[in-house]
Amino acid sequence: MNYKTFDNMLNTGRPVQIQIIKNSQVYGHHKDNLFLTNRSNHPYAVYPVSQDPATHLNPGQILTVLSVHKPNKIYRPSCIKVESASNQQFYIMQCDFKRFIKIV
Repeated sequence: MNYKTFDNMLNTGRPVQIQIIKNSQVYGHHKDNLFLTNRSNHPYAVYPVSQDPATHLNPGQILTVLSVHKPNKIYRPSCIKVESASNQQFYIMQCDFKRFIKIV
């Protein structure tokens, strides 16, 4: 699954929905550039677990894809911008597609 897959799906005019398949969280220091990352207490985890439960995502949660971005436009890898049911918007990097999401 790559950004072109999502781009082609969005071009049909129908909403594209994805589902979270692994415990994860929304993380970032700037509210306009939040991104999805793992949620783990493992000592080698790159990002700490957020204490705010509103940032936690669990398997089964549905997100709507808003836009697709080529590499180096927002982040170095290509990414998609998504929105949760609570209207929280954030990015998912292409390298995390298989790890965290599946197309519904």
